[in-house]
Amino acid sequence: MTKREKTGLRDLSFNVWMRENLPDSSEGLLITDVDAFLRNYKTGNSLLMEVKTGNTSLQFWQAELYKIIHDALIKADPGFMGFHLITFAGSPPRPEISCPKCDHKFSQPNVLKWPNPFDSGPCFISGGKNWDGQTRRGKEVSEDEVKVILNRVCNVRQNG
Repeated sequence: MTKREKTGLRDLSFNVWMRENLPDSSEGLLITDVDAFLRNYKTGNSLLMEVKTGNTSLQFWQAELYKIIHDALIKADPGFMGFHLITFAGSPPRPEISCPKCDHKFSQPNVLKWPNPFDSGPCFISGGKNWDGQTRRGKEVSEDEVKVILNRVCNVRQNG
């Protein structure tokens, strides 16, 4: 069964269209989105990233799809720095506004300041060039360590 988007903050009209017009997983079709693909066009460095919150992990089938992409990019792109799974133990609260007339709560992602996900609890990272398709969270890291890993994409390509 295809999972629904949980936050209600993204334009999902095409996702809804796919759910209504394409076969679902019971017929063998698996669809996943990529949370981020970082690429520095000046250095050629890139990485693929999936972010999980609430201490969740990759589904087995999702890890298989990412592994196919990871392995293909490792072979095809010398600047590819691998797949990275970033897992937040907590789930940061969504910014909301209350309507003063009806007290209805709604989200406005373009107006509100989003909370720092690192404030919701520990963060873990796994993956890299030698990612083995693991679905579990990796080692605990700080916000600064995540910045270092992601900023490697901005640096000049290193041999090896």
